[in-house]
Amino acid sequence: MFNLNIHNFRSFQHQNFEFSKVNLLIGTNSSGKSSLLKFLRMLKQSTESKDGVLNLRGRNFGELDLGNYKEIIYNNDTSLNLEFGFEVQARYIIQVLNSLKKEFGQKIIESTNHMLSTFNNVDFTNEDRISYQFVFNKNIQNYEEQLFLSGASGEIGVTSLNSIRLKKKDVGNLSISFIADVALTHNDKETIIKDAEGMFTGFLYFLSRTSDKKVYSISAINFLMLRFLLSTIRYVNPLNTTPQKNYIKRDDRGVVEDVHNLEDVVNFLADESIEASEKRILVEKLQHAIVDLGIAKEIKLVTNPGSDIMELKVRVSDGDFWSNITNVGYGVGLQLPMLLQAIVSEHRGGEIVLLEQPEIHTHPRLHAKLLETFVNTGKSNTYFIETHSADMVRELQVLVKQGVLKPEDVTVHYFTREATQTRVVAHHLDKDGMFDIEIPADFYENYYNIGMQLLP
Repeated sequence: MFNLNIHNFRSFQHQNFEFSKVNLLIGTNSSGKSSLLKFLRMLKQSTESKDGVLNLRGRNFGELDLGNYKEIIYNNDTSLNLEFGFEVQARYIIQVLNSLKKEFGQKIIESTNHMLSTFNNVDFTNEDRISYQFVFNKNIQNYEEQLFLSGASGEIGVTSLNSIRLKKKDVGNLSISFIADVALTHNDKETIIKDAEGMFTGFLYFLSRTSDKKVYSISAINFLMLRFLLSTIRYVNPLNTTPQKNYIKRDDRGVVEDVHNLEDVVNFLADESIEASEKRILVEKLQHAIVDLGIAKEIKLVTNPGSDIMELKVRVSDGDFWSNITNVGYGVGLQLPMLLQAIVSEHRGGEIVLLEQPEIHTHPRLHAKLLETFVNTGKSNTYFIETHSADMVRELQVLVKQGVLKPEDVTVHYFTREATQTRVVAHHLDKDGMFDIEIPADFYENYYNIGMQLLP
């Protein structure tokens, strides 16, 4: 999917990640698993920050509050810079263009191909790589941003913006224009482009007017790729859900993107402004996933006539006996937001779905089935699943051995805390579901060790 390097974020001093389509994050408590999810969420909410700064505190519902710079920097040392970078395979551009084509039509593809041809004299290939590197200081201001594309014509990149002069904010204060001197490198040869015009959108920028078309092209391509990548991040934590006896209907939105909790599920079911055929498909898939997982037979929404009070009903067995969501197992209500988010993200062409301990309040038998159910929603989503379930890891091995997942689509990231920093080891599978590097034995052996204590 993409590679990520993080330097000086919380317990990550220097850490590289290579992500796949399905990523399981496992390891001991306080080893950094949740910190990785928080880092990705921080970047998403920062794409709409102002003046090129990171949004640490969150401004909207569902966003993250990380406190101040001291709280996120390694060892609380504010003299350190926060650095991070992405590397994306160019084949990812196909997914981006297909998604944008629905909104902007064929022109977006023609425009992007034109930009690519500006500096790459042959067709854009799957082996090209797009990379980004960012450096932030204690004022959470981005004072260095490097963009590169490696392709048939070698490596071309914008290595720095110098003498930045801010101009004026755009409508809505989500963008701010600037003028800067740009350092452009092509195969290690540097050129300075004077007085290039550009615009910050969040902590990202693109150059809109410059005398060198190559500069415009590389900044536009990188901006498009990374902004799209971060915009597709969706986060669900089952602990954010508390089933309620009744719900009050919200205003119709006509669209569903983020499913934070059970209230979002209820209001999706109640939203009459969503296109009928689209909603029918999503509801059918949700009902199928519920049955596939084995947590219920069916769900339905009951609205009191002449009232905005709604009740979520569940049928857990054969027959026509329906129960209020609060009168069935707690785990049923906790699974519904995650299932709907996976289905909606798949329906939208594939997104990055972050799930934190999805096995909470479920029987161990369902831990394995839960992973299979997510995979069965489709093949377009990318999953980051933070879990303590050994059964989920074993199920991942089985799915690879059965051919449901390809070995290259799966990575298990094992987190450990060493002194003051996190260390992460990537474990890959072969076609038989066997790990190239064995997961530490104590992850599996707890049940066995406890059982041994019962022996005379």
